[in-house]
Amino acid sequence: MNYATLFNDDDQTSFIVLHLLTDSDSGTISRAELAEKLELTRYQLDKCFDNLNNDLSLVAGEAPSYVDEPFKASGTSTM
Repeated sequence: MNYATLFNDDDQTSFIVLHLLTDSDSGTISRAELAEKLELTRYQLDKCFDNLNNDLSLVAGEAPSYVDEPFKASGTSTM
């Protein structure tokens, strides 16, 4: 059974973002690339990142785990 079909829209977006990150050789992907591939607005991406970070904080234990945007100020964000 494909359990991804049971996800709501937010869960499906998060799942796809995580999948794209794990498929990336560097473990990063630009915000612009995500927005283009998934046809998401900035608000939708921000909401997705917030949800992912909340979920990661619940399962990470003591190890820090989060989706980060180190180049946010320069406009070339990556995760």
